[in-house]
This record gives sequence, structure tokens and C-alpha cells, in this order.
Amino acid sequence: MPPLHRLSPLALLLLSACGGSNAPSTPQSGVQTSLITPQPAHDTTVTSSHFSGSGNCESCHDSISGGFAHISDWRTSMMAQSSRDPLWQAKVASEVARNPGLQSTIEATCSRCHMPMANVQAEKSGQSSAILADGFLDPDHRYYDLAAEGVSCTLCHQIQDSPELGTEAGFDGGYSIGDNKQIYGPFTTTTTGPMFNQTNGFTPVHGAHVESSELCASCHNLTTPVVDGSGTPSGASFHEQSVYSEWAQSRYADPAATESCQSCHMPAGSAAVKVASLPPWLATTRTPHSHRIVGGNSQMLALMQQHGESLGVDALDFTTSIAAARAMLASAVDLTVSGLTLAPDGTLTFNVDLANKGGHKLPTSYPSRRAWVYVRIEDASGATLFESGATDAEGRISGADGDWDATRYEPHHDQVTRADQVVIYEAVMGNDDGEVNHTLLRSAHYLKENRLLPEGFNKNSDDPATATIGAAYNDADFAGGGDQIHYQLSGMGDAAKLVVEMRYQTLGYPFLADLFQDADNVALVARFKALFEATELRYETIASHTLSLE
Repeated sequence: MPPLHRLSPLALLLLSACGGSNAPSTPQSGVQTSLITPQPAHDTTVTSSHFSGSGNCESCHDSISGGFAHISDWRTSMMAQSSRDPLWQAKVASEVARNPGLQSTIEATCSRCHMPMANVQAEKSGQSSAILADGFLDPDHRYYDLAAEGVSCTLCHQIQDSPELGTEAGFDGGYSIGDNKQIYGPFTTTTTGPMFNQTNGFTPVHGAHVESSELCASCHNLTTPVVDGSGTPSGASFHEQSVYSEWAQSRYADPAATESCQSCHMPAGSAAVKVASLPPWLATTRTPHSHRIVGGNSQMLALMQQHGESLGVDALDFTTSIAAARAMLASAVDLTVSGLTLAPDGTLTFNVDLANKGGHKLPTSYPSRRAWVYVRIEDASGATLFESGATDAEGRISGADGDWDATRYEPHHDQVTRADQVVIYEAVMGNDDGEVNHTLLRSAHYLKENRLLPEGFNKNSDDPATATIGAAYNDADFAGGGDQIHYQLSGMGDAAKLVVEMRYQTLGYPFLADLFQDADNVALVARFKALFEATELRYETIASHTLSLE
């Protein structure tokens, strides 16, 4: 599935400044300019009164039998890199620049889930949760190493089984970390001594909740405050992402289905093995879950692979995690073509059927993501007769209204008769003036929300966190489990081949174009822009179908 590759003029300029020796396709090649201040590596053996770094878990939990290496696998996940993610850093800086009066709120909210150990430790110590300037991103900050650990071992495994888990009170980072250093795991019988001695006081205890989707809901249902054009909070909130709620309204949440977030993103092995490699006499066995924690963000993993030195992760190889992310994307949707007919007058008619095979909407999570249908029709010589959904070197989709006019967005389409009717599945944010918007704190509602629904989802639900908005709501073919699009194209009498693809972008062009407006005055945005423009990946092809018409 070939991605689009390119080098922008800016990328060429940056590479030229480096002597031209580091081609962007070379793994670990950094973009060395004044914009890019390399982040130092952090101490993985960091400790605090409430947390311990992943390096302290490594000796016992990284080389267990059955091919599992929990710490090494986790380190190349987006969970481990949540604080080093240069897009996240850029977006935080941009939001602060656009809403300076809410800087402390933005930083405390964002660090709660992206730098959770630093955030919690600062809170328990009565200190600030600042990220920027001399905050957690400063290598000299006392909690820099905790922050750089991202969503680490002793964060997730210390989340308490409180009544708030999976409820509104537990969303927005509303998890609870106790003061007794209890490490929750799925084991009903545990040997406590080795961990207690190795980690200076952490005690393993049974906690079945670590295998529940409600645990993940803490950070994957998120609301943000709404501000008006003057930066004044309105008192309302905006559903930035509602991954847990999407799952909870699907068939996967049925107790009989037993398909949790972990069952897909942390699949269990096929056999019981020792839960730790040390001590050698340990007898406790369990079918372990993978800790690679696979998602669909191949874009950022590829960027980290290419620019690891600049991001402080140059010792890591993301190849396996990138391949796993692409495999997960490929498993997320089934694409088929039905009803194909070519009439004597040259009218080609067919349906594109899309089935969402995931446990939540597609695409899901942060609203920069989008998926769309690409169609190409060729004659017998290979010449293109029709093409819809093609991208240019900037990642813009030809014919997509929002990619060429920032005030617009492409509407939902059930019937396609022209190339500029591009079928795009996305959530388009709007401000309180009804304008297309990409600043989170200015977002008040969605103008369009037609992301593919999971099986069992009722789009007539009145839940504002998961509502279908726009023409998709009245589209009878758009329902729980997928969508069907009807194509009727004239002038196709010489058609010999039909190619249909589902394409995906973690970062849609309208989102990036808006963010990059801050590149001239926000250093972290300029930094991410330089890294992104020197990175090759622009989209993934996650499903394809080719038919001969001869």
C-alpha cells in the first residue's frame, strides 16, 4: 500500500543547511536547524514518592517467555511517546498562544494524560503542572524524567478501581492514584516480595479493572472548555474525543462479547507463561497481554523513526510498531464493490460498501483524522478516465472543499456523479459563530460528523458526545456497521478497470494548514512543521479493491 512521498521546498532548504548528506528516507536522520533543539534522552530509572520509571520494571518484565518483552514493546508505542510527540507539543503551544489567559488550564489538562506521572506528582506535591517554558519540557525541571516517561508502567498499574471509572466523573483524566504504591494486575494470587524489594516498596495486588475499557476511558473521553472570540470561557464544554462512549454504544460493549479496548489494542498471547523472568523460582503463570499498545498513528511513529535524534528517541527502532499500526488500520475496514454495470450509453454504475470492523468510529480519537474513498477508472491502455480523491504533494485532496478554502468543508455524499464529490469521513469542528475551526478551545460543536459507525451503534442516539451530524444522519445507507456509496458516472464507455481504495490521514490538510499559521511566532509549531515537511508519509491506503471491466 504505497504512501505518497515528497520533499517540500522547506525540507530541501533544511537539508541543504545540513550539507545535504541526510536524505529524509534515511532512518534516524535529524533535521538540524536552529528550529530544532534536540530533546535529551531521559532517565528511565527515575523514581519519586509515587512513581518509578520503566527502567526499574525492565529487568523482570522485559524478557518473559512466550516472546513477550513488555517494556521494549511499550517503548515504541504512542503511549510511551505521549510526551515527546512533537505534534502534541506544537498543538499545546498553539492553543496557549491563541488563548494565553487559559495557559494554566491548558497545560494542566493536557499534561494530565500526556505527562501523567509528572502531573500527578506535581499535584500531590502542591506544585505547578506547567508544560512550556521552564515547565515539564525543560530538561532541568525536577519532573522532566517523569514527564518524558509518557504513559508509563506505574501510572496505568496504579490507577485505582474507583466508582468514577467509565463515568463522566472519571473522564478528562479523572483517574485516581493512591499513596500506598499498590500495583494492580489481573492475577488473583501474587508473590509480593520480589517487586517490593526491586522497586523500593511497590506491592502487586489483584485488580481486574486493569483489563477493562473503563480504565482507558479516563483519557480517551475528553472534553475541552469553550471560549468565544475574545478568549472568554462560555461555561460550555466540547467533546474533543469520545472513544470510550463510541465503544460503549457498539455491539462490542455487550457483556457477552467480552471485547474490551485491551482485547484489540493489547491482544493476549496464546499460552500461559511466567509473568516475570525474575526471580527464577517464580511459578505464577498467565496468558499475558501485549504491551505494544497498537493504534493507527503510523504517521507519528514514522516521523519518530526518521527524526529520532531530534526527539530524544534515537536509540529506539519503531519499525515493528509502524508495521503493527498499518496492520491495525488494514483490519479496521472491509471494502467491497457491488452492483457494477456498464450501460450501452457509457454510464458506469456501482456501489462502494464499507464495513467498520473496529470497536469505535472510523477514524476515531482526535478530530485531525480523516478517511476517504479514492476511485480511479482506466481504459484498456491504462489512461485515466475518471479519478476522485487523489492527493497532491501537500496532502490536499483534489475536489475536497476544505482543502482549498479554509472556511468550507466537504459535505457528506451518498451519491457521487462527479469527481469533486469526494466521500470523506471526518469530524469537522465549528466555533460558536458557526465557522469552521481547528482551535480546540474555540470549538463549540461539530459542523459535520460522519465518521463510520461501529456495529451495533444506533445513530439516532441523542448522546451529544457521539452524535452523527449533517447529511449522514438522513442517509439511510449510513448506519451502525458502515456505509454504502452509490456511484453513477457518465462517459465511461471505454472503461476497462476500476480501482477503489480507502485512504487515511492522521493529520488532515486543513488541520495542518491551520496549525502552521503559528509557525512564525511559536517555536514548537515551527519545529513540528520542519520535522513534518522532511518526513515522507502523507497518507495510508488501508483497503483496496480492483475490478476488471473487460
